[in-house]
Amino acid sequence: MKRVVQALLMSLLLTSLTLHAAKPRAPLQVSITPVQVGLVSADIKPGDAVEFKITGKSFADSAELSINVELHGGLELLSGDTSWTGSANKGESKVMLITVRTPKHGNGRIKARMSMSPSAVASFATETEYRFGKQAERKPAALPAVKKDSKGRDIREYRVE
Repeated sequence: MKRVVQALLMSLLLTSLTLHAAKPRAPLQVSITPVQVGLVSADIKPGDAVEFKITGKSFADSAELSINVELHGGLELLSGDTSWTGSANKGESKVMLITVRTPKHGNGRIKARMSMSPSAVASFATETEYRFGKQAERKPAALPAVKKDSKGRDIREYRVE
């Protein structure tokens, strides 16, 4: 009896792992993080110079991949590049380093957008933001309601720009 229960538990575990692995994921991922370990937005004061790492990862081969960084709200670029274009292989990451000075008044934000064209038929893009000041304290937007198809199955929508 014990072996039967163990076999059933193992079967359930493998089934859930298989189902999880089969879920689609976006072919691109981009993030913005301070280079200084442990530094969070609340620690950054007006007028500070802060170095950031923008990391873009491709989960598909692409002959043309681009990362573009925009500075808003009075942020000043002190060093680094705000754009990069090149090719990427599946699983490859591209890291960009920039140093910015935060605005003396108001709020600022860094926006990074990554896009690729793996074929003439499809293109993909993703973006993220890093917020300073009071904007950083805002709660993330609520997730959209889950839609169902005619058979009651969940529909997963991905925003394509």
